[in-house]
Formats: sequence, structure tokens, C-alpha cells
Amino acid sequence: MKSKFYIFDLDGELHPADKFNYAKHNNLKKFADYEITQGKSVRAGAAAHKAHEEHMIADYEPGSDSGNFRWYPNGRLIKKLLERHVTNICTNYGAMEVETPAYV
Repeated sequence: MKSKFYIFDLDGELHPADKFNYAKHNNLKKFADYEITQGKSVRAGAAAHKAHEEHMIADYEPGSDSGNFRWYPNGRLIKKLLERHVTNICTNYGAMEVETPAYV
């Protein structure tokens, strides 16, 4: 399957991303390039996925949307400790926790 990327301009016109004039839109060009090359980073993630499996950290959850993980005990512990650490850093700066519903 091949993805197609488009730019929807402020006048409501749709342009193929590779034909859009980015002359006055440097940040948009950077963003488009990043999004278009995402496929390369997904392939790089295969090594991380292999490590997750080997160390029984996580695997893709077949009963959920694509990309969601099933965390095994080792991975759950690592994830929980990282969450606590990040929460502590953020709350020390004055942030407040917010919880939203998780739809499964």
C-alpha cells in the first residue's frame, strides 16, 4: 500500500505535497517531510519491537486498535516506574495530573 500526502491550503485548495510551493512555509515543509518519511522510522522500530519480545516487555495487542501494546509484567514495571518519574518531574514544576477515559 502506498500513502499519498496532500497540503490543504488556506484557500481550500488541495495540492499534492510534492508539488506544493513551500517558499513561504518553511515549517510546513519540515513537517511534511517528517510525516512523509515516517515509514523509514517505522522500519527502524522493528529492532525495538524484537527487543520487547525477547525481554518479555510488551507486544502488540491483537484485541485493540493497531499499535496498542499489551504490557507483560516486566514491561508493566518499567512503564509504571517511568510514569511515576515523569509525573514527579512534572508536578515539581507545577503541573497537575489529568485522567481521561480509556476506550477499549
